[in-house]
Amino acid sequence: MWLKTRMFLLVALLFGILYGVIAGVGAWMGAGGALTYLILAFGFLGIQYLIGRSIIGWAMSRIIWLPPCINWSIVMLDSRGERN
Repeated sequence: MWLKTRMFLLVALLFGILYGVIAGVGAWMGAGGALTYLILAFGFLGIQYLIGRSIIGWAMSRIIWLPPCINWSIVMLDSRGERN
């Protein structure tokens, strides 16, 4: 559960950074006003809502879950690949 939460936060952060860059460039160029950026923010929110779950589903499908016994055997291996 914690992994999905982190993935949701990461997607939100990346869309926030993208919005910030676009809004910063627009403000630097003097384009638009507060209403323009409000509409742009809701547009980004809608895009994130529509594709966010598919991005997280794609990322979660690439994870290989290991049973606990395999995890301990990996921990017990040293750098040469031999058991301690």
